[in-house]
Amino acid sequence: MIDMENLKQLEEKIGIDFNDKDYLIEALCHPTYLEENPGFKNQFGLVDGHNQRLEHLGDSILGLIIAEKLYWNHPGREGELTKIKTHFANGSKAAEISDTIGLEKFLIVGVGESNNESGREKRIKDSLEALIAAIFLDQSYQGYKKARDFVNKFFLYDLDNILDNVDTIIIEDNPIGHLQEIVQAAGFEVPKYEITKIEGPDHDPTFLYNVYVNSEKIAEASGKKKDVKKNAAINAIKSEFIKNLQS
Repeated sequence: MIDMENLKQLEEKIGIDFNDKDYLIEALCHPTYLEENPGFKNQFGLVDGHNQRLEHLGDSILGLIIAEKLYWNHPGREGELTKIKTHFANGSKAAEISDTIGLEKFLIVGVGESNNESGREKRIKDSLEALIAAIFLDQSYQGYKKARDFVNKFFLYDLDNILDNVDTIIIEDNPIGHLQEIVQAAGFEVPKYEITKIEGPDHDPTFLYNVYVNSEKIAEASGKKKDVKKNAAINAIKSEFIKNLQS
């Protein structure tokens, strides 16, 4: 059952008063809820009953708003602009925004999905993009402006800081790709990553990763599987081997 008071709380948090609440409800509804509650779509007269098509539209709107903002505020070339845009549209940024507005408590998800921690980041990102599309569609001729205001407030609030530290941000966002670009530009093969040790209990193991370029070990990192390869790439970028390539 939808709690309309809950929806009102979310509207107040994001500063948007929806003319048609159905757009908001659909943006918050994960496909798994509709699978478990097939009558939900007809009960509220929704177009799709879940947020997948709204997410598809919202992804494009978000990309356009970020690209427009960067066009007017940063003179970088296309490749750099794409990397900066990716920073603002990735899953980590979505999780940060979700925490700011408390989005998760408003999501309408199936019982199984609510316990799916590994799918959390994508679930939040999809819902945020669907929310942007819902704002765009609901606000009539002001739709794009309202969606842009939302993105500027919650996604792009730290744009100046990001642009001042763009090289560092690009590396931190995708160190594996950045390392590969450096190495291949110098005429070497793609870096290779190897797990050399696994320690700790089976339910929470720690991995040791080595990084090799042309069979030479240039860095290593130890940690949980989710982040250890990325951290190994960051250590490789800071290594003397890569510094010498760039000097």
